[in-house]
Amino acid sequence: FAYYAPPSNDYSTSRGEAFVEELATEGFSCHLYKPGYRVSRRIDRDELHNRVLRWLNHLPRPVAILAVDARRGRELAEVCSMEGIAVPDEVAILAGDTDDLLCELSTPQLSSILVASQKIGYEAAATLFRMIKGEPWSSTPQLVPPIGVAGNQSTDALAIDDPMIIKAMR
Repeated sequence: FAYYAPPSNDYSTSRGEAFVEELATEGFSCHLYKPGYRVSRRIDRDELHNRVLRWLNHLPRPVAILAVDARRGRELAEVCSMEGIAVPDEVAILAGDTDDLLCELSTPQLSSILVASQKIGYEAAATLFRMIKGEPWSSTPQLVPPIGVAGNQSTDALAIDDPMIIKAMR
C-alpha cells in the first residue's frame, strides 16, 4: 500500500495518517510519498513527473495507492500512462474523494471514495444554526464517514497471473 499527497498543511496530512493507522491495525505497512520540498514551493510539471516516477519505481509491485484527492489521482495515472506502468495491474489508484469530471477524464477512469457531502453540509448548517441561536456547540471537528467507494477502471484488477490472458481480457 502507498499514500500519495504532495506537501500540505491541511487535510492531506491527517488523511494520510488515518490511512496509515487503519492499515497498521490490519497488519499492513504503507509507503508515503515524500518529495523533499516544502509546502510553499511550486515545482514545474516535469519536475513533478520525475519525482513521482522515482517514487513509483521504488514501490513494490503490485501496489495499491490512495491519492489524497482526484486531482492527485489523475497526476499518478498520467505518470503511469506516460511511463508504461500498467494501471491497475501494477499500480491500482484510488482517489480520496470523488470529482466526477476528473475521475472520468482520467485514463483509466479513477475509482474514488464517495464523500458524504450532503451529510457534511447538513451537520455544518446545524452547527451554524446552534451558534446563531446562542446554544452550546463543539469546536471539535466532527468526522463524517464516507458513503463507500465508486469502483472504476483504476482498481479493476483481474486476479489472473498470466500477462497474455490479462492483455486478451482487456
